[in-house]
Amino acid sequence: MKKKLLVSVMLILSFMLVESADAQLFWNQAAKFEGGTNSYVSFRNSSSLSIPATFTIECWVYPVSTGASTRYLVFKQDGVAGATYYTGINSSNKLVVGTSPGINRVVSKSTIPLNKWTHIAAVFNNRFEIYINGVADTIGAASNAHATFSTDSLFIGKHPSGSGFNGMMDNIRIWESAKNSTEIRKFMRTTLISLTGYDDLVLNLPFQKLNSTGTVFTVSDYTVQNLGVNRGVTAVDLSGLPSPYLTPNEALDLQENNSRATIPSNPIIDVTGAFSIEAWVYLSSFNTGDPQFIISKAPGLVPSSAYRLLISGNQLLSFGLNSVTYEGSYTVPLAKWTHVALTLSGTGVAKMYANGILCDSINTGALPISNTDSLYIGSSGGSAQLRGYIDELKFVKKEKSKAEINEFLFKTMDASNEPSEENFCLNFDGSTWSSTSAFMLCFLVGNAGFSNPGYGQSIPVSPLLRADGLSFPSGFFVKSSDRNIPLTGEMVEDSILVTNGVNINDVNLFISLNHQRPEDLTITLVSPAGDSVQVLNNYSGVEQYYMNVTTIFDDQSNILMSNGDYADIGPSIRPLSGLNTVFSGQNAAGIWRLKIRDNSPNASGRLNAWGVQINNSTIGIQNVSTEIPDGFSLKQNYPNPFNPVTNIKFSVPKTGIVKLKVYDILGKEVAVLVDKQLNAGSYQADFNGSNFSSGVYFYKLEAEGFTEVKKMMLVK
Repeated sequence: MKKKLLVSVMLILSFMLVESADAQLFWNQAAKFEGGTNSYVSFRNSSSLSIPATFTIECWVYPVSTGASTRYLVFKQDGVAGATYYTGINSSNKLVVGTSPGINRVVSKSTIPLNKWTHIAAVFNNRFEIYINGVADTIGAASNAHATFSTDSLFIGKHPSGSGFNGMMDNIRIWESAKNSTEIRKFMRTTLISLTGYDDLVLNLPFQKLNSTGTVFTVSDYTVQNLGVNRGVTAVDLSGLPSPYLTPNEALDLQENNSRATIPSNPIIDVTGAFSIEAWVYLSSFNTGDPQFIISKAPGLVPSSAYRLLISGNQLLSFGLNSVTYEGSYTVPLAKWTHVALTLSGTGVAKMYANGILCDSINTGALPISNTDSLYIGSSGGSAQLRGYIDELKFVKKEKSKAEINEFLFKTMDASNEPSEENFCLNFDGSTWSSTSAFMLCFLVGNAGFSNPGYGQSIPVSPLLRADGLSFPSGFFVKSSDRNIPLTGEMVEDSILVTNGVNINDVNLFISLNHQRPEDLTITLVSPAGDSVQVLNNYSGVEQYYMNVTTIFDDQSNILMSNGDYADIGPSIRPLSGLNTVFSGQNAAGIWRLKIRDNSPNASGRLNAWGVQINNSTIGIQNVSTEIPDGFSLKQNYPNPFNPVTNIKFSVPKTGIVKLKVYDILGKEVAVLVDKQLNAGSYQADFNGSNFSSGVYFYKLEAEGFTEVKKMMLVK
């Protein structure tokens, strides 16, 4: 019987996937209800919705008008005119909660404001309770009026025979338990699209599908227990905008004992050849001598088959193949997001990367042996648990290059931008499903859950962003950073070398940081000419303790920064002061500096990454022609000799990984101008020699078996 039920669930969810999703939920949708009698969602009765005793209803609401009578949000019908249970907003804009036979049992003290997102929760238990934005508002008297059993339908947005709610709703959930204020606050800013780990969730309407491909709006119930019918409700596309009520970037939370996730064995993860594994990892604590596993395709510390990626007992990034464990050289730091990657070639050459930089290369001479064990995430079958968080776990059946790893270092992956090879990506943004097209589900085990960063002051957020419209990160000069905030005193400073010697007409600034009190920070960008722009100063979101700033400051953004307006300011927002007003007309080449002043003596944080984009570049170099050239070519730089900037033009006849590097007279690599996948075309890269001494330098182009080297002269 259980097997048949699981098959049925998988079939239902496969249709959800086909209808159609990243660590960062950038495609958020809400539902627009027009009021009247013809705009609502209905659900036929089911055993999961017939819950007469203890349960909780919660959702986000955005009313746009006041009604002459109660506008119902959730209404479980009982007969022609009665109700089993309901919540609604009355003519005084207060939340009402009622039960059979349609009697209001408690009314909120607070009003629900118009034209603003508000979270409401109604708890049906031994007494009726109302919570507004996670705070207890009204506690009713002891209840002897439980909801009665009913076989009638459930309506979202209206009374079955009356006028409906006029406005927007999102994340409508019914729990078969009485949630307390802590639980309500913990989950309310998280979009849950999970089949496991939340067994008491009996109705879940997030209003978007599992990935960002196709039409993403849906009225599907992601508990897969109820089938919704849309009656005139329309989509509100909130994708790519700072959210006033949700925190879009979650992670897998493994802080508590007995926390892990598993994926049943399947052809994608049961590899016997080349593969690559990547993840962002945040290590909260570590005891010397006790390894912590990131993933393991077999239980136990030393399985006899398959593969594993782990942090050794010496706190070193390590991996295992079959019965052998190989310890690397990179120490995984505490209290910092670190991107780790393991690649294995078809001949058994393994490489480990940290933050996109190669750390170790080991010829194991081995390939993984097949097994039917599950893939364990955050442990090795219940032992050697990782203490911290994991985000953006990616797996693909190929050996990735360094350029391919760096292409998605700060950019989330889903079905719209995934590689062609068999792969999966778990973004953990409230979802246990793969965001790529592969049908993949992980199971939360024990105390594992999502990080809920909108809830606590000390919950870190990974430096992931999705801003395709701004060509992020390909059009940016981006660097990983490891700077404490503050580094010393009140100030931290970091720098980036920009090699494009063009006159500026537009600058965008990417920043990712975690800090216990972002409202105490002042962030300033300084150009090579020494001019500065303050992009953020003492900004406070809707939750003062939300400790993440991951966004792109863009003068062209329609979103103005305003205290108390947003739960998350990504993917882009207008800076406090205009970047282009100050920097336009200057030469972009040279050292750009980021300054962060921390005005709080009792809080700290860390700068994870930052970068700049010049003139809305789509890549870190300029594409001068999209015509497909006849072959590879590397031109002589111009001017030559030069001081300090010179231009290097080259052409590639087909899409592939392209590397353009600069070497000194001794053959030492001194600059990487290009190391990424480029489409066929002709390009120009700028090399800035401001920080180099006079002399002879060489630049080399490598692409798809083509190699050419030319000489240039820097004269100061």
